[in-house]
Amino acid sequence: IGSANSNKQFSLARAKNVSAELKKLLTSQKFNWKEQGHGEEKPLAENNSDANRAKNPRVEILVTPF
Repeated sequence: IGSANSNKQFSLARAKNVSAELKKLLTSQKFNWKEQGHGEEKPLAENNSDANRAKNPRVEILVTPF
């Protein structure tokens, strides 16, 4: 419901927080980590109702070994 910029920043902050917690559990240095926030760019559902908006905030994780 906020601006596109604030939603993107909030999304990135959420991703960084989840990443930080996972890094505590996966202590090996043999992983590449990249956090991204998409904000309004990649919704799962249209942002036309409260029920649909509730589906969109999420964190997707891809951790790759190198």
